[in-house]
Order: sequence, then structure tokens, then C-alpha cells
Amino acid sequence: MAYSEDHIALAAEYALGTLDAEERTQVETMMAVDTEFAALVQAWEFRLGPLNQMVGLVEPGPAVWENIKAAIGHGGVAQAPLMLPEAPPISPPSISLISVSSSVTSPRAVLTM
Repeated sequence: MAYSEDHIALAAEYALGTLDAEERTQVETMMAVDTEFAALVQAWEFRLGPLNQMVGLVEPGPAVWENIKAAIGHGGVAQAPLMLPEAPPISPPSISLISVSSSVTSPRAVLTM
């Protein structure tokens, strides 16, 4: 399938990691339903991968972290840690074997609930 320049650019931007969360979700949905588009993204990741390897890690300075904390409301004020509710326990599915033949040893259907 021939893709528009916008689709090609979207694939490249996804590979670079420059998309916002909504755009990333859009691209991931497109890749899930369109294998050719997924291959296009993978081709961009292959082409742009060496660029990622050429760039060394850069640790942000303390001022950057303080600015981030201030921007999200954690600037110098002690706050209680975020507590997430516990997930309910997951019970394993029960499996019932239904035999419609006279032979009990060979079930004809499996029902999972």
C-alpha cells in the first residue's frame, strides 16, 4: 500500500520517539491493524537506530529536576507518597468439560467461565 507523506512522517516520528501520548496510541493502533504500516515503522526504527546509539546518555542537572518537581507541585513541600489501591485477587478460570457422546473419556466441548 502506498502511504502519504503524513503517514511516512508519522512512522518516522514514532521511531524517533517525538510523538505525544495520543499520537503514539494512534500509531500503535494503526500498527496493530495494518501489518504494512507496522513494517514501515520497523524500517524507520532500523534506519534511525544507529542515531540513538551515537548519542551518549546525558544526566540532567539538579536544577532541571527541581524545575520538574516545581512544575508538578512537589517543589520542596513534603507530600505523602502516592498510594494505589490494591488490585482484587484474580481467580483462575474454572473449566468444565461437557461430553455429549456416550464416551466419557473424550469430551466434545470445553467451556471456560
